[in-house]
Amino acid sequence: MKKTAIFCLVIALILLSVLFLKQLSEGKVAREAIIYFPESENCYFLDAKTDLVPGGKGVFFLRTFSRLNEKAYLRQDISLVFADGRLILTQNRWKRDAERMETEQDVHAPGAENLSALSLHYAEIHDPGGEIKSAFAMSADRFPAGGNETEKAMEKEERELERILQRAKKELRIPIENYDAFPLDKLSGFGNKPFPGFSLAETRKITGQLWEGIYKNYFLGIKDEKGRPESPLGSTMPIVLLAKDKGHLLVLFETKGGKLRMLKQMI
Repeated sequence: MKKTAIFCLVIALILLSVLFLKQLSEGKVAREAIIYFPESENCYFLDAKTDLVPGGKGVFFLRTFSRLNEKAYLRQDISLVFADGRLILTQNRWKRDAERMETEQDVHAPGAENLSALSLHYAEIHDPGGEIKSAFAMSADRFPAGGNETEKAMEKEERELERILQRAKKELRIPIENYDAFPLDKLSGFGNKPFPGFSLAETRKITGQLWEGIYKNYFLGIKDEKGRPESPLGSTMPIVLLAKDKGHLLVLFETKGGKLRMLKQMI
């Protein structure tokens, strides 16, 4: 009796393993990942929104919402929240066979003068013919949304951006005059507007690939000199530098410990 039970258990485990490997080989196992694929011509976002809602005493609510025109094999939304230019929170949610994503999370930022939230809304689409495509949209919000306080905070952020650029010029010998630079939270403004010197189609491709790199090398962890991942929390907002010769882009930021990091992406 015991031998029969063990035999049945072994057979069940073998069948489950075969089924899993079959699904894996066919790309049927959902995974949490931002991977750039050519954009779908038929699947697109109807809504994409990020809101920072004040709750009192330094507490905010980060609310995101996104909706596709049809179900996708994988839906994933990620968000980054910065307080005074430093990363304080990341959010990552995903679903399989879904078209809608809606999230809410508490954000604790006592004493912060300025909050900035940026979200990527992503979909991996498997066409009936087996081709894999993607769709993405971006959204952002800032608090406070207007007035003198925001102007002062923006001026402070611009000074911080210039400080990091000058440090990169001195320590990494980067000729920053050969680049168009902007902080990461401005990236959402290029969802339907081209980068300087690029077409909209080129901009969309560059942006999709950029997000893949940001996700792997910043959002999930910053690798130290030995390749070990370090939490991105406390690091500065990444700065995107687009080469004016249109050959590559750079991403610059400081870790929480003050180390300067650079990522490079060929275009």
